[in-house]
Amino acid sequence: MADTETENGKMYNEAFQAYYVNKDYDKAFSMLTQLAEEEDYFNFAKYHLYLLYIKGNGTKKNLQKGIELLEQLVEQDDPLAQEAIAKHYYFGFQHFKQDFKKAIHYYELSANQGFCLAQAALGSIYHDGIDGVPIDYDLAFKWWKHASEQKLAFAQSSLGTMYARGLGTSKDEKEAARLFKLAAEQGDIEGQRFLANCYRQGSGVEKNISEAIRLYRKISEKADIANYFLGEIYSENQDYKEAVKWFKLAAEKGHVSSQFHLAWFYETGNGVTQDKVEAFRLCKRAAEAGLSIAQFQLGRFFAQGIGTDINPKETFKWTKLAAEQGLLDAQMQLAYLYDSGYGADLNYKECFKWTKIVAEQGDVHASYLVGSFLIRGKGTVKNIEEGVNWLNSSAQKGSTDAMLELGSIFASGCEVSKNLKEAFNWYKLGAENLNVGCQLTLGAMYLEGMGVQKDCIAALMWFLIAEKYYQHDALIALLEQRTMLDENNENLFKNKAMSILDPLQIKEAEKLASDFLKTH
Repeated sequence: MADTETENGKMYNEAFQAYYVNKDYDKAFSMLTQLAEEEDYFNFAKYHLYLLYIKGNGTKKNLQKGIELLEQLVEQDDPLAQEAIAKHYYFGFQHFKQDFKKAIHYYELSANQGFCLAQAALGSIYHDGIDGVPIDYDLAFKWWKHASEQKLAFAQSSLGTMYARGLGTSKDEKEAARLFKLAAEQGDIEGQRFLANCYRQGSGVEKNISEAIRLYRKISEKADIANYFLGEIYSENQDYKEAVKWFKLAAEKGHVSSQFHLAWFYETGNGVTQDKVEAFRLCKRAAEAGLSIAQFQLGRFFAQGIGTDINPKETFKWTKLAAEQGLLDAQMQLAYLYDSGYGADLNYKECFKWTKIVAEQGDVHASYLVGSFLIRGKGTVKNIEEGVNWLNSSAQKGSTDAMLELGSIFASGCEVSKNLKEAFNWYKLGAENLNVGCQLTLGAMYLEGMGVQKDCIAALMWFLIAEKYYQHDALIALLEQRTMLDENNENLFKNKAMSILDPLQIKEAEKLASDFLKTH
């Protein structure tokens, strides 16, 4: 009896060695067939015979025989077999019609017996979600944690991403880095990549660019994304020649973002001989692959004639494609194209639509434009109240154009009740935030005592400040366009203020202006 057990144990070790180490499937099949008759080795043998039959290794391929063996093992609650049949239901195989519910059922049976591959599979399902199964980060975290505790590298790196992003658990960059390191030490490419990123960003570990480069280089032949990240690192360090080398390696393997980055190097001549035609070709290739930023930049290439002929219609086409993908800069540019009729018919309605889309994403300047359009009824139905609300929102976020517009609205009284005090407050806020139109108008209001007590020293101070930014003629034109003042605007400028003040007062105004300019 003891001799038989010893013999079977020896055969088991040899079968394992033949299957997993030497890949000698003929020998493995022969030994496993014998072990399948032994109760202690029944499950191990039949599971591996199933694998050999469905792959045709060591024996003639026989799917029916292989599946029969698998189903026998499932009936005996074998966790490996449960995980295998779950995969068949998940992907669909032979008579196993794709059925996610059945797949999850068998994965859970296997996972609850502690099989780490089934636990990891459930983690992925709940992390990504599939038809009929919504994303559930709590369950994803639970299953990846179970698998991670069994030292499964994939689960360790996956669990690390959840700690890094705070999904299903509290954000913990140090724990994320620890898990990435555990996975990396087992040779897991994703673990190495994530760990490299931690060293690059100083996330959960002390920042170490050299270590990040070492890890990226280690996996560069197997992961195109590593070549891309190396290109980024060298580009950030302004080692453009080395950056081009790594971006090229990734681009040649079809990495779209690398193709786009290379376009910039060829356009500017940094790290490579300048070649605008090649820059255009690379940018177009990335744009055609659907990269929104490349589409937007290709529009610029066509607008400026970089490596190609100027073509307004192509500019419009590619800008619109990028805008429809949600790229904010492209959406704003598309609004300008509709506003100017460049590459498409003039269309204020579309201009307003796209400007509002950008504004609703929190863009301050777009919010100002939406307010301005609503006040004027440009591309939309005139709506003073809504327009003022948009201008207020933009001004509160720092838009001095909105401050100037609000000042003008309250000063003129054309669209709302005239309120010089309110106008003064907006102009003052804009002036203090370096809007020249606001500075000029504020000076005029101090000079004439409109909305504020007359103060010629303050008036001259603001005229002097504004004059530092624009020529006198430009100031007059701007003041005429954007204020409530009468036609004799030129009388409100520096000369009038200076004619009223004595030399000491003028000196005081000059000092106030100088002090302001020193701190702004």
